[in-house]
Amino acid sequence: MTIKNEDVPSDEPATQDFESESPIVDVDTLKDVKDGEKPVESNISDTSDSDASPQHKNSNDGKPQTGRDLGVWERSLEDQAGCFSIWTLSFLTPLLSLGSRKVLDAEDIGVPSDEDRASLAYSKAVEAWKEQAAIAAAANEKIKEKHAAKLAKCKTEEEKEKLGEPLLKDPNIAAALVKAFGRWRVIFATAYYVLGAFLSFVPVLILNR
Repeated sequence: MTIKNEDVPSDEPATQDFESESPIVDVDTLKDVKDGEKPVESNISDTSDSDASPQHKNSNDGKPQTGRDLGVWERSLEDQAGCFSIWTLSFLTPLLSLGSRKVLDAEDIGVPSDEDRASLAYSKAVEAWKEQAAIAAAANEKIKEKHAAKLAKCKTEEEKEKLGEPLLKDPNIAAALVKAFGRWRVIFATAYYVLGAFLSFVPVLILNR
């Protein structure tokens, strides 16, 4: 606001500017002050708390936050489960519950089952193969002895040529694998495969009726 004063001395400025140096106050705040109420101050901490991530809020709610909390780095969930849990696949429930709260990664899966480790499968297969090799070697010794006895009975070279070389046995790799992984596992796996193949035709039979 500018006030013009003609009676002021010449050494003073003819005009004086009076500018408001008070801070800008909201009209609603002024009304509250006039009515005797204190102005409401905004709380920044409330906004920061409301913007906190749900994962941070649930960090202390007692639920596992990573796969390490489930103990999957010491033993796999399959090794920790019982027979009924393995049949119903309920041992995966803690992992699925964790996946509903966060994106699963390799650290949440943990170590593989002892039965699924390559080192264990290799050691069992090698041991079973050595047994089959020993069985085949013992059988081949008997075959060679019988062949030598037949050669001794041959009087001419033609008879020896007709007799030929003995047919030796090779180690049975199928028997070695069955021995390594278990006979009942192979039987159950074959039964499940046949049952699954049979059930795949059920929808076709239903639609054709």
